[in-house]
Amino acid sequence: MNKSTYILGTGLSHDGSTCLLKDGKIVVAIEKERLTRIKHDGGNDYHTVQYCLDAAGITIKDLSLVVQAANFEKDILPDRYSGARFFPADCNIPFVTISHHLAHAYSAIGTSPFNESNVLIIDGCGSPYEQCDDTKEAICYVPDTNTMIAEKDSYYH
Repeated sequence: MNKSTYILGTGLSHDGSTCLLKDGKIVVAIEKERLTRIKHDGGNDYHTVQYCLDAAGITIKDLSLVVQAANFEKDILPDRYSGARFFPADCNIPFVTISHHLAHAYSAIGTSPFNESNVLIIDGCGSPYEQCDDTKEAICYVPDTNTMIAEKDSYYH
């Protein structure tokens, strides 16, 4: 009997969230604010990861891969985005970090029934990544600790 492949995806920005896939199918997904009752809560993923593992009845050792997405530069992050991560330092699970916009694209493509597709991401916040060609400078504005406005055009190839 083949062992199931569990992939955990976690978003570490505003509106933090975690999703667990089993053999390519969504088992459970949750936004952090549903657990903490703090609107737009994000950053560390401790609560959401534990929730997903518990809901699936598995442990951290059952994970095959963790994909994490973050979209802000550290120097403009409010303090509320920091905190303890779920994964211990000696964790042997492979980690992949992707940009916020690539996470949107992969979630659409990965669940699509099509062999080929084009994806257009229109989002209020995001960040460039190594695979993108930036078409203009990033514009970031933080008027207060509860609001961030960012604009960036990126082309991924």
